[in-house]
Amino acid sequence: MNTSKFSKTIKEVDREEAEQWLQTVMPLYEQAATLTHKIAKVDNDGLPADLTTLIEVSTKLTPILKSVKEIPKPREKELRKLQKDFKQALDACINASKWGVKLSQKPNRVRFSVTVFWTSLANSFMESLSKKLALLSEYLNSER
Repeated sequence: MNTSKFSKTIKEVDREEAEQWLQTVMPLYEQAATLTHKIAKVDNDGLPADLTTLIEVSTKLTPILKSVKEIPKPREKELRKLQKDFKQALDACINASKWGVKLSQKPNRVRFSVTVFWTSLANSFMESLSKKLALLSEYLNSER
């Protein structure tokens, strides 16, 4: 789903449920964002610029992903989609960091390609999620 379609459908979301869901999700998103920026910084080859911190990223994102999975499923379709997007983004970040660690331990072409793939996917997912959460927050704040 692109953000323009999302911005049209977000206006149909139950306001109270959306506010409660956002209050639950945002602290987890902010925790994750402090770690995912380490994956977002890429070098000229498309690899995470700082391969040494990737073990920490994977270790700390895993419990955040678990917490997101434990959030009750919202009634609203758009919120369920956002929650699914968040899980996918975290999963991609975890995979990017795991493959980055493998690449740093034993470099080869396959590991390089897989690491670049997961890093690109993680960055794309996080960027999209960030825009959608901002739109939801903006919509909820504009109605006050």
